[in-house]
Amino acid sequence: MFAALCAMAGTMKVIKPYRDIRSQMEWVETMTPAQSKGIGIDEALGAIGIVLLAALRIAP
Repeated sequence: MFAALCAMAGTMKVIKPYRDIRSQMEWVETMTPAQSKGIGIDEALGAIGIVLLAALRIAP
């Protein structure tokens, strides 16, 4: 469930235009578009990592 939420939030930040994200989330106004996209990429990669750990049965 947590991985799905991270994946959706990260994908939204990467795909949506900066001005649309800025209108939905006030904290985004304090950073550049590149920083916002970077956070989105980090969230999506975190979701992949969570799923891979479970799929490969690796204890964190």
